[in-house]
Amino acid sequence: MDTSAVLAYTEGSQHVGEVLAEIADGDESCAIPVPCLAEAAASIGEDPARLNLIDILTSLKHTELYDVLGLVWQDVYLAAPKLGTLGRACAALVVAYGLAPHVLTKDPAPYEKIGIDAIQVW
Repeated sequence: MDTSAVLAYTEGSQHVGEVLAEIADGDESCAIPVPCLAEAAASIGEDPARLNLIDILTSLKHTELYDVLGLVWQDVYLAAPKLGTLGRACAALVVAYGLAPHVLTKDPAPYEKIGIDAIQVW
């Protein structure tokens, strides 16, 4: 799940909720890189209701957080220019390392250009 998908969740996206429900029903987990949460929170600013939704998202038992920057920061800085943002780089690396099968995103094009499977959410 990249920054755009986290933001869609905080905006009340029914589609993101449906995808998360399918993941939970399949007894799988949804990988969320910590930098994507930070980018989303910074973008939201001082909107307590939406910030609370990030807390709810991270506490769901089928979400799994990854501190990609701490683990593979060198790969992140190499991937970021290719993908356009730090968050996208982190989300792509979670898939590249086999920690998730695909990225949930509002914009799959940058991922598809480098061979990362992405599912578009709205």
